Amino acid sequence: MKYTKYVSLLILTGSLQACNFAVDGGPCTYETTIYPATLVELVEINSASYELLFEVVVSEKKDTLRYSAINNGNYLFYADLPKDSLLMGKQYQYQVQRIQKGTCAPMVDIIKLSAYTSPH
Repeated sequence: MKYTKYVSLLILTGSLQACNFAVDGGPCTYETTIYPATLVELVEINSASYELLFEVVVSEKKDTLRYSAINNGNYLFYADLPKDSLLMGKQYQYQVQRIQKGTCAPMVDIIKLSAYTSPH
């Protein structure tokens, strides 16, 4: 019985050490790169929401991004649609954040409905 307690304690200690994972979360620092995202299509999903399609070029590769795919499956609601500034062919901001320090998500990408301005 005496040895069973020690063996159980060793197994438990070993299991706890094996599960010593890095905790997700901050503080984290990211390097942010902003690319132009050209609005190429506005699709009405229903009377309350829209899907936006953007064309981007990242690392010399052209791609089409869906607004909902970058926003956890959420469409842009009609009430939130910036009617005066959302224009087909206009360039908006596609922000790619790559982790530099910490254990947060290694890459975060978002589309901001703010006008893209070239850094040059």
